[in-house]
Amino acid sequence: MLARTPLLRPSPMEIGDLFASVFTVFKQRFGLLILIMVAPTVLLAVATVVPFLAVIPAISAFTLQDRQAIAALIVVGVVMLLLVLAAPLLQLKAQAMTVAATYEVGQGQRPTFGSLLSSTKGFLPRIFPLVLLLFAAVLVAYGLIFGGVALIAMGSRGGNSEALAAGTVALMILLVIALVPVVLFLSVKLLYVVPVITIEELGPIASLKRSWALTKGAFWRTLGYYLLASLAISALSSMVSGILQIGMVPFMSSMENAQSSAEVLAYLTAMIPLMGFAVLAQSLLQLLTTPFLYVYTSAMYIDQVRRSLLPPAPAPAPWTQPGYPGSPAGYGPPPTNYGPPPAWPQPNTPPPAPPQQQPPTDQPGTPSN
Repeated sequence: MLARTPLLRPSPMEIGDLFASVFTVFKQRFGLLILIMVAPTVLLAVATVVPFLAVIPAISAFTLQDRQAIAALIVVGVVMLLLVLAAPLLQLKAQAMTVAATYEVGQGQRPTFGSLLSSTKGFLPRIFPLVLLLFAAVLVAYGLIFGGVALIAMGSRGGNSEALAAGTVALMILLVIALVPVVLFLSVKLLYVVPVITIEELGPIASLKRSWALTKGAFWRTLGYYLLASLAISALSSMVSGILQIGMVPFMSSMENAQSSAEVLAYLTAMIPLMGFAVLAQSLLQLLTTPFLYVYTSAMYIDQVRRSLLPPAPAPAPWTQPGYPGSPAGYGPPPTNYGPPPAWPQPNTPPPAPPQQQPPTDQPGTPSN
């Protein structure tokens, strides 16, 4: 049973109510929501920029056969791999803190970063088995794809290479077509796993069952509501990314015409400021859009829990009398008024004359004069 959230719109919420609830939460604790996303955003920016910066010394090291530089680059690569693996866990922690902040702000409280960090301290141990399960599922999916490609390659050994390429492309397309609806269905059914673990403090398997039950009978509405917010954020992100990529077009076209590694290094070095600006712009955009989507999903979860507790709509009273509703008792079709339709007056027709009064006549049995 959830606590009362008077600052959020009452259930059932429509699209406008969800957006209004998100704006209310942002208005109350805007700085806190941005602060929660700083660490995962910075980590993601580092994981994006460092490999790009490592390309230049990597080319120099392998060109000059510098073993010490190569060893240092390997160490940097291992550290970056660990950061990439830690990034999803940090992102999930930030999402849990945002869910808790939305729930507490909806109750009229003013959470702080420390209180949210403390209230979600058991979140990562509960969700870590699901992360491992997701990782295993991704490995299985990739195994199916590359395993199918390997089988085609073994079966076509000694045959036509064009037939092999066509078969590989066809298999990849079929697998993608088969996986897209499955991934979409599971994404909607398990949309509320993080809010359930955060607010209801359920375990991994229980949270899966709870999210599955909450979306029962509300799949298309959940998909539509979430898809609308995701498309709005994707459109904004694509617009910013497209503007930034326009500035990189001259460098990329010049790099394709480079004749030596020195020219490639020169172009890469010239792209560093532009690359840094692009990462900074995307990071600032992510600081706004990611908590927006997390708060929006949290409001959807709270609304769905409220909806599940609402009494069912009363069914219309059954018609217990024989015949059709509104007709006299008895079987058969509804009564029909027979007879000719009323005559409508024709144009230019004088009105009918009033009836003439008859003179009074003697009643029978009355003596006459």
